Amino acid sequence: MQILRDTKERNTLIWGARSQGRIILSMIRERGSEFPNPLFFDPSVSFDSLDGVPVIHSPKFLQNKMRTIDNFFVAIGGEFGELRNYISLRLRKAGLNSPNLISTQSYIHTSVKLNFGIQIMPGVCITQFARLESDIILNTNSTVDHESELGNGVHIMGGACVTGRVKIGNWSTVGTNSTVLPDIEIGEKVFIGAGSVVTRDILKSGIYVGAPATRIRSWDYELEETVVDEIVQHI
Repeated sequence: MQILRDTKERNTLIWGARSQGRIILSMIRERGSEFPNPLFFDPSVSFDSLDGVPVIHSPKFLQNKMRTIDNFFVAIGGEFGELRNYISLRLRKAGLNSPNLISTQSYIHTSVKLNFGIQIMPGVCITQFARLESDIILNTNSTVDHESELGNGVHIMGGACVTGRVKIGNWSTVGTNSTVLPDIEIGEKVFIGAGSVVTRDILKSGIYVGAPATRIRSWDYELEETVVDEIVQHI
């Protein structure tokens, strides 16, 4: 359902008022007036403001504000890439824009292909011919090397290195300071623990740790679409 816009009041929505939200707010403020009047939405917190920005808790109140919102950022990090991707899809369907938020202290080669809703933190390096789908987070000082492909909702945590020609499936996470060796393929819903080294293809969903990375258990998280739908049903 498309939202009729209010042309007078303009707001920028940050969905999530925890650490990732604070980081996004800081990056937005560095852009000056490009993303005006930010506001948070987070029904899971009890505080009413964060760093001087109001926090909305009520889905109905958010619904009333939707006419004023042009752009949004989903501030949900960790291993919750599927949730981040799903919320983003719903908001884009409602007609909101999900621009990429790219630190001025990052390096992205001109041949890199970026889709929508990508968050790129300081110190990130993305080299030639890499391709990134939507709603991805690349955290501080992570590296994505030449010709690698990242699926929707992927999270590359701080200091992690994705080397050349790697393919990572939707909603997977590469943990802090981990390394994925060249020509590796990682499937959907794979979590690579901190400091691990991926030396072979990992196609089965699960949690993998160590050097070489070895599966230790299944991936327990399942997206509860009905919970999200209850929040965004009127959007």
